[in-house]
Amino acid sequence: MRRRVLNFFNPGSISGRKAFGASVAMMLVIFLLDMETGTGIRLGALYVLPIALVGLHCDGRKPLVAAILLSVSFQTINVVSDAIALASSITDITVGFISALLVGTLANAVRHNHRELEALSQTDSLTKLQNRRGFELTVEAEIERQNRYGGTFSLVLIDLDKFKQLNDSRGHAEGDRALVVIGEILQGSIRDSDTSARLGGDEFSVLLPNTRRNECEVVCGQLVSRIQSRMRQLNFEITASIGASTFDHPPESLAAAFRIVDEAMYTAKAKGRNTAVSIQAMR
Repeated sequence: MRRRVLNFFNPGSISGRKAFGASVAMMLVIFLLDMETGTGIRLGALYVLPIALVGLHCDGRKPLVAAILLSVSFQTINVVSDAIALASSITDITVGFISALLVGTLANAVRHNHRELEALSQTDSLTKLQNRRGFELTVEAEIERQNRYGGTFSLVLIDLDKFKQLNDSRGHAEGDRALVVIGEILQGSIRDSDTSARLGGDEFSVLLPNTRRNECEVVCGQLVSRIQSRMRQLNFEITASIGASTFDHPPESLAAAFRIVDEAMYTAKAKGRNTAVSIQAMR
């Protein structure tokens, strides 16, 4: 029960459709109760709760505008039915509208800021790729999708060769420069539906949804070649050892999936580095 209550204040924890439906239901209940209580007990202030619900959980302005207009309409009907003085009626309706607008705007701002902070918490500050936390969430979502709908995906692990020597000989600033360029190469080599990440240090990863083994091998070969070529242009003695695996069936866990590509990457290292090794994941 406590968790459900807290979800009310957690932007995005409820689907927009459910939030809007619940908001309309709440406003209808408030409206009916307000009609019953009459002028003795005014419940108009309660409309801020369903308005906040929409602001926190619904995308776009349309649901929020619709909710505000509905709340004002209900309050107008309540005020008119109470047959109070015109000046008081106008004041009540105006206050109701301003309150709904203010609460809705603030709730929407909270949702926007929450999303920005969430994105920052899942982004590597140097390369602007996803960080480990964000990437693990993305891969877990892909595994869940595969569990429900089937299909296939490929996972790629990239470890830079001789990166430590670059840091030691030319300083961390040059090392950071190399990492930024690697991030740019990854972003320029994948589709919009793919995801690239810096897991930490000189280790990167790529998720390729709906990608079979032969297609993954082509991507990995291109990455090895592009990284070597670009690093040479920068006069960096850096190459990449890449391990990859294609999952036609859901892996046992996220950790199990990474163990497979990690094994493939170390096989690439053992083969002399600057190469890619692909392993077909077994069920």
